[in-house]
Amino acid sequence: MPARYFFHADAPSRDVYGPVPLETVRRWRAEGRLRDDSKLKAEGADAFTTAREVLAAAPPPEPVPEAAPEIPLPPRLSPSTARREAIPVSRLLANTLPHYWESLRKLWWIAAVTQIPAALLTLFLYSHMDEDTYAIPARAAAIAFLLAWPAMASSALGFGFMALTLHEESGALPLPARLALLLRRAFPLLWTFFLRLLLIVSLGILFLFCVASAHALPAAPILRLPLYFFASLSGLPALILTLRYLPSPLIVLLEGKKGLAALRRSGELVRFNQGNGLISPGDFRLFLMLLPLLAFRFGIAFFTLPLVAHIHLTGHAKSLFETAIDLGSSTLTLPLYTLLLLAFFLDARPRVPDTDKDAATDSEKTA
Repeated sequence: MPARYFFHADAPSRDVYGPVPLETVRRWRAEGRLRDDSKLKAEGADAFTTAREVLAAAPPPEPVPEAAPEIPLPPRLSPSTARREAIPVSRLLANTLPHYWESLRKLWWIAAVTQIPAALLTLFLYSHMDEDTYAIPARAAAIAFLLAWPAMASSALGFGFMALTLHEESGALPLPARLALLLRRAFPLLWTFFLRLLLIVSLGILFLFCVASAHALPAAPILRLPLYFFASLSGLPALILTLRYLPSPLIVLLEGKKGLAALRRSGELVRFNQGNGLISPGDFRLFLMLLPLLAFRFGIAFFTLPLVAHIHLTGHAKSLFETAIDLGSSTLTLPLYTLLLLAFFLDARPRVPDTDKDAATDSEKTA
C-alpha cells in the first residue's frame, strides 16, 4: 500500500491535514500550501520529517487519483504567515557574488556616466583649494555646495537605473521602458534621498556641535562629560540610520513608497524582525552583506594610493589623476554595491510584512 502522510501546519493554527498520498503532497507543495521545511509524518510513524526529505526520497511522480474530497485543504501560505528566518549571509553572498562580472558588464557605463558630475565637482574643489592649508574661499565653497546637489541627484538616479536593470522583472523590460519607469519614480526617489540626507546630516551636525563645544570648555570632566554624552546620543543613531536607510531607494522603485514611509519600511527590512532596539542583529546582517564591497574598495585604495605617491605629479595633473582614479573606483564598485543591496532587499522583502499595507487591508475589512 502506498505511504500516506499527515501535514502538521505551523503556528498559529497548528492544524493537521491528511492522511494524503505522496502525489497530493507534491501538489500541495506546488500550490504553495506547504514549504520544503514543513513537517510531515508518515501514517503509522512516530518521527517527523520534512517535505523536502519526503519528495527527495520519493520515486518519480505517477498519475494517482485525487485525495478524498472529505479531507480539508490547508490554506495557501501568504507572506504574513510564512516563516521569517533569515538565510545565512554566507549563503546569500555565495549566491550573489558570482553575478558581479555580469552586472559590471551591464552597468559599468551607467556607473561611469552618473559619476561625472561628482568628478567635475572634485576638480572644481581641487582648483580652488590651497595646497598647503587645504582652505577653500567662501565663494568657491558656496558654488561647490550648489554643485553638490546635482551630483548627488545624478548618483541617486544612476543607482535607481542600475537597480532596475539588475531586478529580474524590470530588467526584462526594454531600455526605453526602464527609463520611463525611472522617470516616473524620479521625484519620489530624489525626495526620499534628500529627506534621508537631511535626517542624517542633522544628527551629524548635532554630534559635531557637541564635540566642538566640549573642546571649547575647560579640561574638566564634570563640564565635558555631559556634552560627550549628548554627542554619543546623536552620533550613534546617525551611523545606524545611515545603514538602515540604504535600501530606501529600492523601496521607492519596487514598492512605490516615498518619503518617511519608504524610510520606515527600509528600517523594518534591515531590522529583519530581529529586534526593535537601537542596534539589532539585522543591522549587523546588512553590514556583513556589504563587507565584500568595503574590502574591494579598500583593496583598490591600497594599490592606487602608493601609485599616486610614486608618480610625483603636482598641481592640476595630480588632481586630474586622482579624480580619474576615483571615477574608475566608482565604476568598479557601484555595480557591486547595487547587486549586494538588491540581493539583501529581495531576500528580506517576502520575510518582513509590510505594516502599512497590512494596516490598510485591515481598515478596508473593517469598513
